[in-house]
Amino acid sequence: MISLPLPLRLKMDDWLNRRLPCANQITLDQGRIFIVPTRLSLAMLALVALLFMLGNLFQNTMAYTVSFWLLSLQIISIFYTFRNLSGVQIKTAGSTPCFAGERIHFNYRISHSSGRAAHNLAIGWQEQDTTSVDLQAGGEQQVQLSYHAPRRGLMRPEKLEIQTRYPTGLAVAWSYLRFDLDTIVYPAPLNSITSQEDRAIDCAEEEGHAKAEGVTNFAGVRDYQRGDSPRRVHWAKFAQTGELYTKTFEDNQNQERWLQWSAQHGDTERRLSALCTLVLEAHQNNERYGLDLPGQTIKPNTGLPHRDTCLRALALFQQEIPHA
Repeated sequence: MISLPLPLRLKMDDWLNRRLPCANQITLDQGRIFIVPTRLSLAMLALVALLFMLGNLFQNTMAYTVSFWLLSLQIISIFYTFRNLSGVQIKTAGSTPCFAGERIHFNYRISHSSGRAAHNLAIGWQEQDTTSVDLQAGGEQQVQLSYHAPRRGLMRPEKLEIQTRYPTGLAVAWSYLRFDLDTIVYPAPLNSITSQEDRAIDCAEEEGHAKAEGVTNFAGVRDYQRGDSPRRVHWAKFAQTGELYTKTFEDNQNQERWLQWSAQHGDTERRLSALCTLVLEAHQNNERYGLDLPGQTIKPNTGLPHRDTCLRALALFQQEIPHA
């Protein structure tokens, strides 16, 4: 990929952002493709200049012929390198959310607007993931690229670069691709050991809410209170201790677990990571759970859509949506 000094790269990025707007489908044309000679081409031009001077000095027709032939090869190479990239069409095909610190996988479909073949196309991000693509005539290639997601929230990766040096390597043609595609990055979950303390506090503080009193399953005993039904008195325990206790019951179908911001410890990111761990555990255990965040409450529910709703709320907590 093309590598530029940082100051020049920043200025170029600002210019490209104005020239190349975001889209979901991009067709490369004359206004989007850039082309320059490679180092090999520059070395060949120096050789052409040397041969021309030698031919002029010694009046050697063969030197003239070779120099003009090499120059013609340069010009033809530029044309065919540009033609190899011109008309290539790239469109987004979705992405997969991930957790902070992991890699997002972006999917793209690459084809040619006129059905021509295209060879040795390199597409990817600098210092990230790149791949090479060969398009058959009338065909389409699906490409998956990964991008490191260091933090939670909505993330839009930097511009993609696509380039080719086909067929001779004497010229490089490239373009930048900016897609209107944001991807959600969830908070990084804590590992099972560090999350045990948060889970214990969460369950201890919310047990009364999660286990509403019912009539189906025996849940334990409590001190007898005046007005309790005699049928719920634990007579066996009364025979042992001489004190009255009342049996308690719960209905499993009514159990609800609340995952609360206030029950976690640490800074904002650690609390979000702890809640992310609890959401994943509750979903895996098929529990009915709700999420309580400052300024936002998600009612208890189950299932994959509910899990994704909770994880999205954690990812976007106190976050602004980035703009292109």
